[in-house]
Amino acid sequence: MLTISRLRDSAAAVSYYEKDDYYTTRTESSDAQGQWWGAAAQRLGLSGAVDPDTFKNLLDGKLPNGTSLKTTQPGWDLTFSAPKSVSIMVEAFGDARLREAHERAVEKALAYLQKHSTAYRQRGGWAWEGRQRQGDNLVAALFEHHTSRNMDPQLHTHAVVANVTQRADGRWVAIESKPFYEDQKLGGMIYRAELAADAQRLGYAVEKTARDGSFELAAVPKPLIETFSTRREDIERAMAERGLTGAKAAEQAALRTRSGKHPYSREAIAEHWKAQAQEHGFDGDRVLAGALKAGDVTPTERFDDTRAILDASDRLSESEAVFLRGDLLRETLANGVGRLRLANALAAVRRYAAGGALRETRLGARDGWTTPKALEQEKRTLEAVQRGENAVSPVMSPREAAAALACTELNDGQRKAATLIATSRDRFIGVLGRPGTGKTYMLGTARQLLEGRGYALKGLAGNADAARQVARESGIESSTLRKHLNAAERAWSALKNAGPHEAAKLRAEHEKEAWVLDEASQIGSADMRKLSFLAERLGARVILIGDPQQLPAIGAGKPFAQMLPLMKHVELDELRRQTRDEHKAAVRAAIQGDIPAAMARLKPDTQEIQDRDQRLKAILERWRAAGDDRAQTLMLTARNVDKTALNDGARDI
Repeated sequence: MLTISRLRDSAAAVSYYEKDDYYTTRTESSDAQGQWWGAAAQRLGLSGAVDPDTFKNLLDGKLPNGTSLKTTQPGWDLTFSAPKSVSIMVEAFGDARLREAHERAVEKALAYLQKHSTAYRQRGGWAWEGRQRQGDNLVAALFEHHTSRNMDPQLHTHAVVANVTQRADGRWVAIESKPFYEDQKLGGMIYRAELAADAQRLGYAVEKTARDGSFELAAVPKPLIETFSTRREDIERAMAERGLTGAKAAEQAALRTRSGKHPYSREAIAEHWKAQAQEHGFDGDRVLAGALKAGDVTPTERFDDTRAILDASDRLSESEAVFLRGDLLRETLANGVGRLRLANALAAVRRYAAGGALRETRLGARDGWTTPKALEQEKRTLEAVQRGENAVSPVMSPREAAAALACTELNDGQRKAATLIATSRDRFIGVLGRPGTGKTYMLGTARQLLEGRGYALKGLAGNADAARQVARESGIESSTLRKHLNAAERAWSALKNAGPHEAAKLRAEHEKEAWVLDEASQIGSADMRKLSFLAERLGARVILIGDPQQLPAIGAGKPFAQMLPLMKHVELDELRRQTRDEHKAAVRAAIQGDIPAAMARLKPDTQEIQDRDQRLKAILERWRAAGDDRAQTLMLTARNVDKTALNDGARDI
């Protein structure tokens, strides 16, 4: 696996280095101290063993060529950790071939990251160095270690990447690290793919242990792997105690639970590991001898790399219409762990794309793929919007709408939205609005206008709870989008199979329908395509309500955002949910992304309690004091462990 941690600052990095020589210590049986790596290292004249002073200066932004960089970020530690079974065979039973395979896999992954994930900031946005200079951009110091901090066998390499790269014009600049984190899983997968392929070549059968391409050597029993995984248990326990999940939380937990490494000789600790293995009935020496004798055990049947890519593409397309090229490569390698190396996977993806199954596109600043199916869905939806212009009769005239709305309590934006709904000649229209701008309240008034003219409104939402909320707040009979689409498909089937007279009658009924889709930004391309298709066929009009900045589509694609430029819409921007000016100001600041300003506005209403137990107790007391309003009073927390405690406490009230 690959983990990435940020070196906090130059002083801390140097202090940590000087305290226990963690990165460059040589014990009696250790390998040579760290080695310089990377094309930028070569340009700076850095090769061979790492010199501690040069290493410190580099993290301080002082380059060997005399260049000094102004940066507060020394660099990043990219740590490649071998599967536990590999560590056991290398560290306890001395298979140097596997250690060399680990080293090759690390360099393969680093070479890919150097070429495709190195970036720097420049005026006007991003410049992707890999596109300009083939990725000759990194300087790293590699340090290979052999134990965890709990003295378990754990082969791992720290690739300490300094915060410096050379631009195409020769200038040395700081690195933009975002691509490292975006490609972290890919880098780890490349490492695992190369290591798994080499392990089989060296006589070890491998077993995939997770969908992400994690694997272990089949010969090493799981109980032994768990016995030697106490460091991971420490991290997981620390995360569980705080209700945390995710890679960032794991990194923080690792730092919190870290203890100093112990100066044991590797020979002594290896004998201890062997004894532990024997207690589990595992004879590693026999397994090593068998691997040496077996030779290459890679399965001989042909691997279908096209199927691996197709499955990867289908999986990614379920949630995104456009995905990074690296994501497809990662999923493909995971599907073929032990059978696909990086070079094979890259060649297979190129062949697959050349056959027309993938289309090149951009995802932000990076290269991406999309599929013809996704493009076709988006194209057909947008064509339906265009065909929908002037395709329906208005419910009432602008003068009639103005008269009907004159006595309402709608604000200006809400009145414009209700007027659009009542007077538009377009099949598809939109209403944009942030949370709290009164979208649902406006719909209640629009419902009265349309129902007064014989129209039936049907509310649609992504899930049952949301549908019930729309019905409760607007008075519009509502259902889930899935249920509505199924009903609409049946109606379309009935219309197609009906005789001329019956078909005309059915279509006239559907033409008096207005489908109101709430939280339209959460709807993916496939469902939006079905909705637009059925609305056209049945003659219904569609009102899309949502905020493209609020929540992304659950399915692939962002059709609501794509449809907006092509259809008439009104934006609601006056906050109605908040009644106090300071609360409105806080919400506006949050909408603009200025969270510090939002919290500053809420400061008078905020009570800060540092102690966790006292904080939870105070929350429960406030909730108790709400009395009859408890059902409408939320207790919010970002941590699962606190959520459990609050729920338990609420049950006791």
